[in-house]
Amino acid sequence: MNERGPLLVVILIGFDWILSIIITLTIKSKVMKRTIPSEEEKVYCMQLGVFLTFVYLFGEVLRRMQILGIFQIVMISFLVTQFSVTMYFTYLTLKKNHEKTELSNLKEQMEMMRVYTADIERNYQELRKFRHDYKNMLLGLKAMQNESAIDEGYLNKMIDYSHQMIDNSVMRFSGLSNLKVDSVKSLMVAKLIHAEQSGIEVNFECLIPIANINMDEIKLVRILGILIDNAVEAAIESEEKRINTLFIDSTDSIEISIENSFLGKLPSLSEMKKVGFSKKGKNRGLGLSNAQDILTATKQADLAHYSNQGMFVSTLTIRKSE
Repeated sequence: MNERGPLLVVILIGFDWILSIIITLTIKSKVMKRTIPSEEEKVYCMQLGVFLTFVYLFGEVLRRMQILGIFQIVMISFLVTQFSVTMYFTYLTLKKNHEKTELSNLKEQMEMMRVYTADIERNYQELRKFRHDYKNMLLGLKAMQNESAIDEGYLNKMIDYSHQMIDNSVMRFSGLSNLKVDSVKSLMVAKLIHAEQSGIEVNFECLIPIANINMDEIKLVRILGILIDNAVEAAIESEEKRINTLFIDSTDSIEISIENSFLGKLPSLSEMKKVGFSKKGKNRGLGLSNAQDILTATKQADLAHYSNQGMFVSTLTIRKSE
């Protein structure tokens, strides 16, 4: 046996442990902040790659140093054991992160539903008030029926009042009843109500019931959240202050379009997609690059951006099958 053989083995073992610690710390500080399953697959592949590399290196060193027999088996067994322990702790860490993510998503959905419920209750009270006022107005109209001509101004006031109440009531979001995906519905309600409270005119349309969307819900909610947040902040700065949201169920796909008014002239799409850029202004978010990054591993979905009649449009197309 070469005298330097044991020393090289010790050095390799020490380097292996140091690398394992670095990988573990990297997983904890970086990867655990993500919730995309593909990132977890990368973690396992990285660990497997490191393991196979060290098995090869150990085997090659032991062979060259003529360290064979039982000692070689012991060293390889050590590597296998260490790899198994590392994978086990990685699994526990990923599992814990999943539980934290699910709890966080549950809390977020509960808050969204609380906002939705509060809005429904508020609009229910408004509709009760409208019904009461409308009865009184009809009584006034009935009192005029014996006159030769009904006051046209009175009728116009009734019509204007009716339109105003309908526009301000929960009926403006009546299309939400066709959106059956709870997580997406909760997000839409919370974001659109926030937009209204910010002084933005909001329109929502979903004419055909949508019970299923062929995309991971976490990814979908993250992308829609980014798009709506960008749209809200851009619309706030514009003169028109308007957002339109459309869910379109076609034969082969589901399209989700978010339109918003904007101030000034739009930059090029390549500029918008740069990390650190936002169509709302400088230093105000990561722009559209985050949404595009989330879609990287999603084969059945595409995201397009364009300008149409003075509105900036982001359309997410999700194919029903690959």
